[in-house]
Formats: sequence, C-alpha cells, structure tokens
Amino acid sequence: DLCLTLIVLYDNMSIKASSGILSPRRFLFICRIPWRFGRLILTMLQRVEQEHAQTRSKLANCNEESRKALIDAKRFETSYVKEKELRQHAEKLLTGYKDEIDTLREALRIAAMDVVAAASNEVCTTSPSSKEEPQEIHVYESNVTERDDAYYDGTETLMDSSGLDT
Repeated sequence: DLCLTLIVLYDNMSIKASSGILSPRRFLFICRIPWRFGRLILTMLQRVEQEHAQTRSKLANCNEESRKALIDAKRFETSYVKEKELRQHAEKLLTGYKDEIDTLREALRIAAMDVVAAASNEVCTTSPSSKEEPQEIHVYESNVTERDDAYYDGTETLMDSSGLDT
C-alpha cells in the first residue's frame, strides 16, 4: 500500500513538473498519501492500546489473585494459632490427667499395703491351736509397665491409622 502510494506520488510529481498544472485528480492522489499514513498510525495506536488493555486486565487478575492469596494466608495463620492453642490446652489436660493417675496409683498402692498389713495382723492374731492352716496372702503386682508410663508421659511416638509416625 505504501509502495503504491509512493509510486503514484512520484508519477504525479513528475506529471506536475512537466505540465505545471495540478489537476483535481492529481490533488486527490497527493492527499491520499497523508490519509494512508494517518490510517497506518491510527492502526498502530489502536494495536498498542489493545495490548495495553490486555496488560491492564492481566494486572487486575494478578492483583485479585494476590489479594485472595493474602486472605488465605491470614486465614491459615489464624487457623495455625488456634490449633497451637488447642494443642497446648490438650497437653495441659494430659499432664493433669497423668498427675491424677499417678496420685490414684499411689493411693491404690497405699490401700493395698494397708490391706496386706491388716490381713497379716489378722493371720497373726488367729490361734495356732486351731487346726486350720493359715491362708496364704497373695499380693498381686500391678500390670502397669514402663511402656504404659511412657504412653501417659507422651514420650513414646504414637502411630496413626495409616502406620505413619505422628
């Protein structure tokens, strides 16, 4: 398009130089050149404006995504803090329960020792003249092992249902 316009312009200029008269037809050919340049410039400007609009829309999308990411981050942080507080509360409860279990276990041992002492006093007070033989007193040991204590202390690693350490 530009080449054709330049050829026509050159032809018109050469005709003008030879004849010296500028006809309306030749004038329209000459005016066509600035019109085409103007049209090319406007086309390029429109293309640049479209690219700029696309860039603006991408920027708006990125801003929206970053805003959503910040909201999610704040929500996750709040959730983390609440979970941490709940875990600390659960650990305090577990420690309290462990102390209560130790206290109850000690009380049970003391009660068992009192029962044994009372039973041995009862055996000693029975007369040897009776023909009944004294009954043996069985003191049963606790079934609690160190593994149980480790469980209550929370020092042992627990296994979840998938078999992975927690």
